[in-house]
Amino acid sequence: MDRLDNDGIRLPIKIDSTSNGEYEPIPITTRNEQGNKLALDWATKSSRRLGKSRRKFLISSCGAASSLLALNHANAYHNRRGGFFDVREESALDNHSANA
Repeated sequence: MDRLDNDGIRLPIKIDSTSNGEYEPIPITTRNEQGNKLALDWATKSSRRLGKSRRKFLISSCGAASSLLALNHANAYHNRRGGFFDVREESALDNHSANA
């Protein structure tokens, strides 16, 4: 586990550009870059609060929920409607809620 991501910076759910190799990938939007950064910032804070390493937090259900919530917040900040993830705020810190 840790040897693959020693610093705990690989998000469980990350919005990124991708390509099948035939065409250049579409660049990631500022909104999605901010969502990814916010997800990593929240993971750092939440892992400390829960007494876990950031990597252990990120591979948990709470880490996935926290990443989706960060993307929701980034979209809301940019006044984007629709495409939000149906995740409760408490899921970022509560495994039972995150698993629901």
